[in-house]
Amino acid sequence: MTSTLRFSATAQPKAVPLTYFLDVDAGCHAAACADFLARAAADFSEMVEHAIGLMHLQPGQSALDVGCGSGTALARLAAVVGSSGRVAGVDTSRALIDEARRRLPPGLVTHLQQGSAEALPFPDADFDAVRADRVLLFVPDAARAVQEMARVVRPGGRVVVTETDFGAGVVDASDPATTHTVLAELSAQFPHPWIGRQLRALFQTAGLVEVEVGLQSVVGMNLTEWDRRYGIQDLLHAAVAGGRLSAARSDAWWDDLVLRDAGGRFLASSTFFTVSACRRRAAVVRARACA
Repeated sequence: MTSTLRFSATAQPKAVPLTYFLDVDAGCHAAACADFLARAAADFSEMVEHAIGLMHLQPGQSALDVGCGSGTALARLAAVVGSSGRVAGVDTSRALIDEARRRLPPGLVTHLQQGSAEALPFPDADFDAVRADRVLLFVPDAARAVQEMARVVRPGGRVVVTETDFGAGVVDASDPATTHTVLAELSAQFPHPWIGRQLRALFQTAGLVEVEVGLQSVVGMNLTEWDRRYGIQDLLHAAVAGGRLSAARSDAWWDDLVLRDAGGRFLASSTFFTVSACRRRAAVVRARACA
């Protein structure tokens, strides 16, 4: 799947800095992060629906959402598997798990648990399908997290992960060198800034088979929201303080973006990778490995 989502100046979800999600509980940002996740879920619904479709779920089956946050995808998963199915969510943030319990529709039966993606609190082969969406960017050991997802899915079951890749992000600016410096500052804030392109190899290393890769771009046309989401001005200040960028070049680069934005010419984009695969069945002869 290769497609483009466009956010206008009025349609973008109100952003919180992505660094909040590195440790939601420590920063006491749960409510703000949950509000942002709810708005983003609506704006990214096409991408989320596509990824859920790749899970190949059927009524009565079981699904796990790794890094479920405030539970924005759990109701959709529950609708797919029905009342005879089972949906579970796990997140490192106790506060976001509490937000999920508070925000999910009454009567929706889900199992929510605080836990690490690197040590999922479930037995082997416990689910028919497992998903993660914009989670591994923040996880210290992404390879281990993929191995854990492969472990808890049944043979023939599906694993689907969507992640961004800061190395594939772009912004239209007049100074390419400063743009490169700013995007490098952004990447340095996260454990796995290039996780999108790395997913295919991580899936293969974890023993998953029939690995498929899809791309989706998200285009932003509002400087204020782009700045709030990624903390661009803070990154500029850090680069200047660290001697990686002069104050004059920093100011000129930012002023250029402000002028572009005022004239309706600001544009930035992010690229998301959705990678899907399945756990190999035992002793499959001349048949597809996936269910």
